Amino acid sequence: MSSNWSLIRLEKEAPLAIVRLTNPPLNVLHPQMVAELDECFTGLATDPEVVVAIITGDGDRAFCAGFDIREFPRMMEPGAAEPLANALHTGLGKIMNLGKPTIAAVNGLALGGGLELAMAC
Repeated sequence: MSSNWSLIRLEKEAPLAIVRLTNPPLNVLHPQMVAELDECFTGLATDPEVVVAIITGDGDRAFCAGFDIREFPRMMEPGAAEPLANALHTGLGKIMNLGKPTIAAVNGLALGGGLELAMAC
């Protein structure tokens, strides 16, 4: 697993893994965060030291306040929304099917895609 992630942080204290969303101030979803979550949970699925995963937001204002609205204009371009929706669906599927208990520690707002992320746990 990567330590080069910029929008999530993984803290492992066996048998626990804590995945923190680190996109202040509201931990909004971004295409890069979706890719980082996918990579992280792919690795956690095969990590024998991890028995349970917790996902939470950095700070105390928001777990995840949905998708980054600054990305909306780009998503309106022809053909742009479907690949992102597929990536989000795949990433959430990896969380839902992790095979290990996954807990959403909702520590503030959970809106739109952030609520979907919490419900995937």
